[in-house]
Amino acid sequence: CEKKQEEATSGRKSELLIVENSDGEQSQGFVLEDDGDIIVPADFVGDDKEVKLTLPDGTKTTATVWSRNPESNVAVLSVSNPSALTSSGVQPVTVSQTQASVNSSEYVYILHTVNGQEVKSQARVVERGQKNGTEYILADMNSSPDGLTGCPVYSAAGSFVGTVAYVDSGASRVVIMPASSLSQEVSHQKSEPQTVKSTEQSSGNVYSRIITEEPETTKVIRSTTAAAVQASDREKAPQTNAAQMETAQSH
Repeated sequence: CEKKQEEATSGRKSELLIVENSDGEQSQGFVLEDDGDIIVPADFVGDDKEVKLTLPDGTKTTATVWSRNPESNVAVLSVSNPSALTSSGVQPVTVSQTQASVNSSEYVYILHTVNGQEVKSQARVVERGQKNGTEYILADMNSSPDGLTGCPVYSAAGSFVGTVAYVDSGASRVVIMPASSLSQEVSHQKSEPQTVKSTEQSSGNVYSRIITEEPETTKVIRSTTAAAVQASDREKAPQTNAAQMETAQSH
């Protein structure tokens, strides 16, 4: 890829909110649709029953961990007064009925925070597929994806693509859970929270296995291809449209 592109965003409205677990660690979360479901990584909240939230306008509050699934790495949080989220500047992420289509070699943009500022980091899609019933999008970055788990991902046109379910720091690669899969997972957790496995019962993040269970020959081919793509991009930067990306903040 061309050097990891980060565009500072401004304004008090935001899709992101800051989540703090019982260990004092911070991550990012976002609100899915208008019913106030807050989506965060399950491996971040662990077995916490409550976490702290910092909203876009600086308001601090707490949220209850409604359910979690270590296998999908999705946890659903709830607050007692969901309307307070939007009044504090939270902008819900909307899943389109027509899922955003991204194909190999296209770019997606991961919304996250760096030193308190929102940025969009670019990743290049290398594969979209299904493995053992799990739909996924695999994308390469030109720098470390650490800290991006649980962040929302958008297409160049600003449509919600999904959320980062797993990062492979060594390969600068992310595995994205598509938006439709996320909606289904949240619906399942809300309707049958008792069926969601605990951390001890879980067999681990299924999205991590997309990478870790690849045959070595596939990994070599993928690594070689990614290196060639990155070299090509360094010679000729992709002509991304900053105006298009503004729409990622406006829906």
